Amino acid sequence: MARYHAINYSWAINRYLCGFKYGNSIFNVFRSLKDTVGLIVFGVFGMALCQYTYFKSIALAGAGIATVLQYLAPSMIIIYMLARYGKRPSKGEIISVILALVGTICLMGNDGFSFESFPLAVLVWGLLSAVGVAVYSVSPVDLLYKYGTLPIVGFGMLLSGIVAALLFSSAKFVCYVGCMDYYWLFQGCLFGDNCIL
Repeated sequence: MARYHAINYSWAINRYLCGFKYGNSIFNVFRSLKDTVGLIVFGVFGMALCQYTYFKSIALAGAGIATVLQYLAPSMIIIYMLARYGKRPSKGEIISVILALVGTICLMGNDGFSFESFPLAVLVWGLLSAVGVAVYSVSPVDLLYKYGTLPIVGFGMLLSGIVAALLFSSAKFVCYVGCMDYYWLFQGCLFGDNCIL
């Protein structure tokens, strides 16, 4: 029961922020096909991918290993910026990438560099989590500047919650990955108390 009341209070706060700060302009992102696609990429391949793969790697290997693998994301962002925009990394960034890779290799081979003992599934889910964080960090930059944080993050969480609900058809999982509260909050802002998607 306490959780229900907390969500209602959050709905009130979110309605205040949406209604008074942005009004109907929260829907402006959907006027441009390019921005709508960017929002979908952010919500699905950023938020949803990041959350699901992180929790999957925690289930397989524990929080420590999952977190170390996920935090290879800055290295991926540096490599992406080099490949996409030709932005050369600074010496500090190069050293950071090298240290991150060496640390990951040490983590994988903590039993005397025996890579066979490190499950491939853990590496795959952890690296996918890092990809999700990289997409989450890079993809919405222009959208956030153009439309503001609340509409972009709110719709991103809404999309992430919908994708998780469709794929796993369980509100328990959606709540587990942290999207359900935001899904209901943003839905309350958009459609009112009695609407259920």
